[in-house]
Amino acid sequence: MLAGSCLNRSTEFLERGLWDHKLCDPDTAASGGVYLPLGPWPVAETLDETHVLQYVGVLMRQVFLNIHRAYHSILLRHGLTRAKVEQWSQDADEGELIIVFPSKHLSHCNYSSELNTNRFKLWVRFRFCWARRREGPNLPALPLPAIPTAEQDTTSDNDRPPSPAPIPYRVFDVFHNREEAAADTQRRQRSVGALPEPAVRRAWRNMVQL
Repeated sequence: MLAGSCLNRSTEFLERGLWDHKLCDPDTAASGGVYLPLGPWPVAETLDETHVLQYVGVLMRQVFLNIHRAYHSILLRHGLTRAKVEQWSQDADEGELIIVFPSKHLSHCNYSSELNTNRFKLWVRFRFCWARRREGPNLPALPLPAIPTAEQDTTSDNDRPPSPAPIPYRVFDVFHNREEAAADTQRRQRSVGALPEPAVRRAWRNMVQL
């Protein structure tokens, strides 16, 4: 919690959703999160879904392996030592593991240890929230345009491009009211425990006590 940052501030605001925002129609609001695996460890109910999850996991792991050194300058600027940040990156980078990936995208791959042993089953959660803007103060949002039915669609089958096969991905959640969102937030907080106090708050508290 360097430079006054708070570990869960952005999460807190996203999980509040837009139900109370004065510009948004609360009846159109929702929030939730999508989970991306970190590493090719998930096994789903079907082979297709397993391939999707594992391929996403390989890509997410490669992102993490590529970006952690980009944060060195920020961490050094806020007081961490070069030895400490280098040790963190070394822990992420060292080691080697052979992974056999049953997919046309990847075959035998050499990857490194902490992010690649799959010892910890990790997910990365991306949170989201949305709502439609009110038509005016205290008014509901405008209705969405109607979607043409099959009978109204005059496009011939020959002119219509083929529809892609749906990719199964069910590792997400959506909350349609603030009560559902609040209950999920409380459930998560019970398992997280106490978060570190931001450095600025700690320094201010210590100064006041003096």
